[in-house]
Amino acid sequence: MTLIIEQQANALMFITVLDDLPHTHSASPKITLVNNQKAVFWVVIIVLSVILMLVLWILMVPLMIDLDSESRTLRLGHTFLFSMIIAVEDRIRVTIRILGFQLKTEGRKKPEKKNEKKRKKRKSPVPGRTFLKEIWRSMIIRKLHMDIDTDDFVLNARLVPLAYFLTNREWNRYFNINFQGRVLIQLIAEIRLYMILRAFIKNLLKR
Repeated sequence: MTLIIEQQANALMFITVLDDLPHTHSASPKITLVNNQKAVFWVVIIVLSVILMLVLWILMVPLMIDLDSESRTLRLGHTFLFSMIIAVEDRIRVTIRILGFQLKTEGRKKPEKKNEKKRKKRKSPVPGRTFLKEIWRSMIIRKLHMDIDTDDFVLNARLVPLAYFLTNREWNRYFNINFQGRVLIQLIAEIRLYMILRAFIKNLLKR
């Protein structure tokens, strides 16, 4: 009798173990899935953080502007990422470098001017004037040399004192009025890209 009771008890224990086995095996895939989801989440967070830091760095690093009317060139540079040179000769030549890759384009030759009577055109408001003002105010000027002739003898004479007072050697500002028909502008400045973006948004909101 005792042997029969022990056999029945062992059978019940075996059935109980079998019932518990599926629950034990099904918990392992759930734990693995949760761990994978956490890993993917942190990878996404890290990637987005790196992209955000890169964008902020690009917006904060200054864009260098170099304008020389004598050589008729405009140079734009943004560290090693981007640079552009615009040269105006018989045609417009543009050289762009992005991450070491170079692209050159050339415009068409300027058509010869024909002697035609100039028609007076009504002055229309300059588009983006507010945008250009904001850009000019946001720029940090490193060098500004202007040597100009307005083709008006009286106006030139009036501007001579103003040019004298605006000249500042310490700030690398030089202004001169000449009477020989010479026009020379040299500008070296820098501006941060987020300032351009801010000026653009302000211009859109004022429309």
